[in-house]
Amino acid sequence: MSDLGTGETRLHVVLLEPFFTGSHEVWAEGWRANSRHDIHLVTQPGTHWRHRMMAASVPLAEATRAHVATHGRPDVVVASDMVDLAGYLGLCRPELDGVPSVVYFHENQLTQPTSPNGVGGLRDRHLAWTNWRSLLAADAVWFNSAWQRDSMTDALVDLLAAGPAGDDQRPLLERARSRFEVRPVGCDLAPLLDAGAGSGRVDGRVPGGSRPVAAADPPDPASEGGAPGGPLVLWNHRWAHDKGLDVAVASMRSVASQGVDFRVAVLGTDDHHDPARGDKLLEPLADRVVRRGWLEPGDYTRALLEADVVV
Repeated sequence: MSDLGTGETRLHVVLLEPFFTGSHEVWAEGWRANSRHDIHLVTQPGTHWRHRMMAASVPLAEATRAHVATHGRPDVVVASDMVDLAGYLGLCRPELDGVPSVVYFHENQLTQPTSPNGVGGLRDRHLAWTNWRSLLAADAVWFNSAWQRDSMTDALVDLLAAGPAGDDQRPLLERARSRFEVRPVGCDLAPLLDAGAGSGRVDGRVPGGSRPVAAADPPDPASEGGAPGGPLVLWNHRWAHDKGLDVAVASMRSVASQGVDFRVAVLGTDDHHDPARGDKLLEPLADRVVRRGWLEPGDYTRALLEADVVV
């Protein structure tokens, strides 16, 4: 599938994303906007992710059949890792017979940390097997990083080794390795570069200073006699168990205990929709937190330019 990234060929691509929100949406829309290919998005809303992994292949297949009836067969189908690709291809056999497919692993269900709320165990293993079947069904297997490829491969060895006697699928993994490619997620840096140029900076810094100048720059708490000043540490992930906000807070508490002045911006969405939980988690750093929660894209860009450290 190298012609998706090189050469002059313009392809008709069906791109499947059953969790169309956040970084998944940015990836899909960004690729469509910047690709020379004709990319048609077939999506489901970005909610109930476990349900999407187990059931979205059905509505995705229905939507694909409707697309083929109107626009003809695609040259290739690209599916995110949250698609049950084997099930989807089975449902689309008449329409997609002979059409090559790619599965793209942003993440995988073999190395995701287990949820502390009790959801996991056999259910998570079922989703790991879904990833495995998708990998086998695809003509090409793309990973967003070498780490993703290697960690998933190692985890698959363990998963497949745990099967019952007489069902050793590890040789299939060895054969599948020849279809593995690392394809990093594209990044649109134009907003950052434009914001930096607009503030008279190339590298996002004020000559001779430790903080950048940015539009709508908030007041320095230290100048108001409140929280400490110093460098700004920005944490920019979802508030979910697998993102490790508790670990980041513990690390920052350790630094603070050594008398180091710094400010904290904790961005991203709270997956638990529980402000009280967030208050409790951030309480040890409360006097240092200057920004919290999800920001509009323009404000987020400015926050990145302000930050001295991004975790």
